Amino acid sequence: MKNWSSGWDRKRELLSRQKRTIRRVAMRIRCFCKTDHTIIFTDHPIK
Repeated sequence: MKNWSSGWDRKRELLSRQKRTIRRVAMRIRCFCKTDHTIIFTDHPIK
């Protein structure tokens, strides 16, 4: 049982780490999208 519980703790740690990394990636993607939109707007001015 002890081994099993420790394995679960490890899994939980990995999941929390994954969530953190996913959040960081999402933020980066959002920033990239924002810059991408500005680039598109500057490249294609409204006629």
